[in-house]
Amino acid sequence: MKVNRQIICTSCAGTGASDKKKYECTFCNGTGAREIYRQMGIGVMRQMIHCDQCYGKGSGIPKNKICQNCSGQKVTKSSRVISIDIEKGTKHGKQIRFRGEADELPGHQTGDLIFTISEEKHVFFERDGDNLIIKKDIPLVNALTGFSFQLVHLDGKKLLVETPPGMIIEPDTVLEIPEQGMPIQSYSVENGSMFVKFNVIFPKKLETNQISQLLNTLPDGIKAPKMTGDFIVATLQPIDHNRQYRRQQSHRAAYDSSDEDERGHHGQGVQCAQQ
Repeated sequence: MKVNRQIICTSCAGTGASDKKKYECTFCNGTGAREIYRQMGIGVMRQMIHCDQCYGKGSGIPKNKICQNCSGQKVTKSSRVISIDIEKGTKHGKQIRFRGEADELPGHQTGDLIFTISEEKHVFFERDGDNLIIKKDIPLVNALTGFSFQLVHLDGKKLLVETPPGMIIEPDTVLEIPEQGMPIQSYSVENGSMFVKFNVIFPKKLETNQISQLLNTLPDGIKAPKMTGDFIVATLQPIDHNRQYRRQQSHRAAYDSSDEDERGHHGQGVQCAQQ
C-alpha cells in the first residue's frame, strides 16, 4: 500500500535553514506565541496569541538562509510502499501497527502508522466470529422430503449441501456444517463452522385434491370433530391490525372521558362541602 507522509528535511536537518542553524524569532523568542495585555474596563486581561512575525513557528530564518529543499518548512513530503501482512481469519476492527511511521516533526517523537481492518458486508454470508451464517429459503415440500443445494464458498470451492435423510426441517431450523466457517486466526489450519438457517416457505393455497392427498399420505392428521346439537362455526382469518388499533383507540377515548367525568364529579363535591 502506498503511504504519503511528511519527513524531516534532510537538507537542513529539520532547521529550515540552509546552514542548518536554528534561528529563533526575535519577537517571540522561539516560542511561537506572544503575550499581550488588553484593557478590560477597570482591569487588564493577559492573553497569549500566535506570533504574527513567524506565524507561530518560533523561527525567524533570514531570507538568504532559507532551505531551498523545504522552503523553510523543516519537513518535506515523502511516499513509500508498505507491505501489510493480513492473517487468514483476521477480524473486523483489527489494528496493524507500524512503529514510528507517522508524520515527522522536528522536536517531536514520531507516532505510529495504524491500519484498521474493515470488513465489507457480503450479499450471502454473514460472519459471526469464526463462524459463517447463511439463510436459505426452502419450500414446504422439501422441508418434509429433504433438500440439497449447491453453495459456492468464499474461496471459490463448491459444496453440495444436503439435509439429513428423513429429517423434517421446521421453520427457523439451524443446522451446522463443521469446518466450513472462517479460518481461525493464528490457527489457519482450523476453521469455524457454517450455520444454515432455514426459512420454510408455505404454499398460499391448496386445492381440494391436494388436501385429500396430504390427509391420506401424512400421518397423525387431526380429524374434523362430529358436532351434535346447536353450534356456531368460527372461521379463523388473518389478524385485522387496523381493527385492533381502532378498538384500542376507542376504548382509550372512552376511558379518558369517564376519568374526566369522575374527576369533575369529585371536584364539585369538594366545592359544595366548602360552601
